[in-house]
Amino acid sequence: MAKDLKGELTGRALLAAGKDAAKRAIEDFTLSDEEKAQRDAERAAEAKRRRWKWIAIGVAGLVLLISLIFLLAQIWMWILGIALLAGAGVAIYYFARRKWRALREPAVAQAPKALPEPEAPRRVSEPPPVIDRDAREKQIDDELAALKAKTRQ
Repeated sequence: MAKDLKGELTGRALLAAGKDAAKRAIEDFTLSDEEKAQRDAERAAEAKRRRWKWIAIGVAGLVLLISLIFLLAQIWMWILGIALLAGAGVAIYYFARRKWRALREPAVAQAPKALPEPEAPRRVSEPPPVIDRDAREKQIDDELAALKAKTRQ
């Protein structure tokens, strides 16, 4: 897409330059020497006006910038003081807002809330399976004896 845009803009610029060159060539053939001199004088006057306009804009911008710098140099202490006071005000509000809210609310609204009642213990539907310890120990001893016999062979 960027290549298409670039190609299109390049094409338009080349077309405009070609039209301008063709127009100048036709004017050179059709205009008399006096008309050519008049055309050149008009173009020079236009270029001079444009140049002076940009010079005036540059000087006005420079004067405005220097004026702003001098103004800030004169009042920078005031600006710094206002910024510090604003910061102190925000800090005081941040730390004291809870106390200010507590003073505004009536004491009745701060009554302690009742604790919820504890739930009754839940019953498990099936009791856990009962493990027969003697049978389990016998099974473990049998497995151990089998492993010992296997390792001796």
